[in-house]
Amino acid sequence: MKPEEIRDISCGLTYKYEHQGERELWEDQMAVYSDVVRHKIDEYWQRLVEEKKLDVIHQAFEASRAKAERRIDVDTLEHRDARDIGAEWLCLQAIRQIGFDRFLRSLGWDEEQVKLAIGHLIVRTVYTPSELKSMRIMRDNSGVCELLDLAIESVTQRKVYSVADWFLKEKEKIERYLCQTTDDLFRPTNRIMLFDLTNFYFEGRKDASRKARLQAAGTGTCHQH
Repeated sequence: MKPEEIRDISCGLTYKYEHQGERELWEDQMAVYSDVVRHKIDEYWQRLVEEKKLDVIHQAFEASRAKAERRIDVDTLEHRDARDIGAEWLCLQAIRQIGFDRFLRSLGWDEEQVKLAIGHLIVRTVYTPSELKSMRIMRDNSGVCELLDLAIESVTQRKVYSVADWFLKEKEKIERYLCQTTDDLFRPTNRIMLFDLTNFYFEGRKDASRKARLQAAGTGTCHQH
């Protein structure tokens, strides 16, 4: 037999296997093949049916998969040191896209400073905690240290509180770099304005509010009028 006939026989058998049990609504798909090819397709198909070899490959695959799978009772599972990683990973990609980590290294920061500062920024962005809470999240809850290959033992209170001083020292350079980088990236016509909302609060009149009267009496740190 010619090579193209062997190919056509293979294609025909595959088609019959994938469409077995279906009725042809239009023209016979086998009509495109020669009489010799159609005869061989019918002959080999009949042999496969008689010898019950149609599902041999499928059965072998299922048997192999069943053997490889491990049946797990979820009620018996225990996890240790589980950490969040999704939002942290996304923030890290944004930081790397604008090259902020490379910029910090260009300022002469060592690798631990860069990783600690970026980790602190990511945690503050995702969870908006205080410096102390940020340190605890980095150590106990977030997977940011694993993403940055930063030793958890290096996340100490003294170092975390030093991050703000490091940024303040390079404030002008950092702001110029971020402004230029985001301008090149987004081509904005406006300018970025940064606000510190640490002690931000609102005042207003709520004469009928019992809670407001209690705060006005001195139970709250910020009086409402």
